[in-house]
Amino acid sequence: MRPVNKIAFFERRGKGCGGGRSWGMRLWNGYGEQMTTIFLPNPNLTNDMQYIKRPDWSRPSLHYRLREQFLNESLPENLDSSEEFMGEFRLR
Repeated sequence: MRPVNKIAFFERRGKGCGGGRSWGMRLWNGYGEQMTTIFLPNPNLTNDMQYIKRPDWSRPSLHYRLREQFLNESLPENLDSSEEFMGEFRLR
């Protein structure tokens, strides 16, 4: 078994599942081989992977809280807002 050597957080944009955006983490071993991808909650999908009419922008909070904990990044200003947010999160 090869241990994890590198972890990367990602926010992917483009056409596809979940309204064209996804949040997650990727893990690689010491040989540069990708081991796994972990997708984090998406504001456009339920836990059962069903589309919802109004995005729940609190769902990507896990992504930003992990980045805060492990990368010392500031949380977005409106992370806990329950209002629909169109566009980017603004950093403090």
